[in-house]
Amino acid sequence: MNRFTVSTELPATPQVVYDAWLDGDQHGEMTQSPASASTEIAVIFTAHDGYINGMSRIS
Repeated sequence: MNRFTVSTELPATPQVVYDAWLDGDQHGEMTQSPASASTEIAVIFTAHDGYINGMSRIS
C-alpha cells in the first residue's frame, strides 16, 4: 500500500476542522468537489465526486 503525508496550517481549531472533514457539505466546500461523510462508524464516505471512497473506522 502506498502512503503519503499531507501537512498544512489552518486558521481554525482542530475540532472545527475535524467536524468539517466529517460533514459532506463542508468537506465539499473545502475541496471544491462533491463529498459525502458521516460521524457514524462503518459508514461509506466519498470525496472528489466519488473518485475517493472508504469506510469510517473511528468517530
